[in-house]
This record gives sequence, structure tokens and C-alpha cells, in this order.
Amino acid sequence: MVAHQERLSLQSEVGTGDLLRSYTIEDYNTEKRNARDIARDHRVLKIYFKQEGRLDLSSKHYLNEMRSTRQSYWNRAFNQNREKDSELLPRSERFRWTIRGSMSKLLDTFFGYGEEPSKLIGWTIFTVFLTALTIFWIDLTQGLILSNPIINFVSNLAIALVSFAVAPPIPFDVIPQFWIASVTAFVGKFFLALFVFILSRKVER
Repeated sequence: MVAHQERLSLQSEVGTGDLLRSYTIEDYNTEKRNARDIARDHRVLKIYFKQEGRLDLSSKHYLNEMRSTRQSYWNRAFNQNREKDSELLPRSERFRWTIRGSMSKLLDTFFGYGEEPSKLIGWTIFTVFLTALTIFWIDLTQGLILSNPIINFVSNLAIALVSFAVAPPIPFDVIPQFWIASVTAFVGKFFLALFVFILSRKVER
């Protein structure tokens, strides 16, 4: 394929109207390209591998496309790759591109644009343990831990799991433990919705 300098002849068109063109390894070594060009190249390869049934490589190029697109947002926000001061974007435009880049970074960080569910699982485990540790520390400072601390922590871990998946099993008047569990419950519902989205995305393929 590309590693062997074989030309990929792609004759269809993508949704945006960009013509799919042929690529060789020389294109990637000699052409001077910015982040938008790199994103376009990965989009072409993503569609090609999807047509060939290589969904693993298609997913890889989709991630690279989105990350290159995010880099183009940062370039516009910070006026990179501009030679003349007259070409600088207005502050409002730079702020808009900064917001888009930041949102794209959040999507990549939490679940890899729907292609890396392991990130979402990692954030889930982190959230549950952070909630359990926070409640345990509050109980410790309030003098509520009178027995074995290990057993108390396991109990807090169970509370964090139930809060994450269902609802806070803590009375309303127990403050601030109830509010911490409530925030965990809100984050949990958001993560569960993302997991369903990622799962359905994988099943459709």
C-alpha cells in the first residue's frame, strides 16, 4: 500500500465534494501541507479503507483527521501560518476558533471521538474512585469513621458506584456528601449516554 509506494486510485467523492485523488508515499514526504491538508488526506484514506472493509485502519485515519482538524482550529485561533499582519483574524474570530478547538480537545480526551472507548472506561473508574476518596476524606474530617477505615472506604466505594449508575443513596440532609454524590450521578448519566453512543456506533459497523 502506501508503505510500498503503491498508488491508491480513488474515484468517488466525499460528502463535502472533495475529489478523492491518488496518493503515494512521495506525497507525504515532499508536499508542503498545513493541518487542513493533512486532515483532508486522512479523510480520503478513511473512506478508502472503509470501502475496503478495513475498519480498524479507517478508524485510525478518522482519529488523525479529527486531530489534524483540531490543529487547524488552533492555527487559526493563534494566527499561525500567516505571513502578514494584515491577514490576522479579528479577536472575535480567534475566540470562536479557540472554543471549537477546546471542544474538540474535550471530545478527544474523554472518548476519542467515539473511537476509543477505553478512555471513557478509564474516566469512569477515575470518577468513581475520586468520589469514594472524597467522601472518605470528608467522613474522616467529620469524625464519622469509628470502625475499620478499610471497611468504611469499601462502603464509600459502593456508594460512589450506586451514585454513578443510579442515584445518590445518601440522605438529602447529609451535606456535603449528598452534593458530591449528586455531581457523580450527573457525570455518570453523561458517561453512560456516551458509552451507549459509542457501542451503537461500533455495532452499526
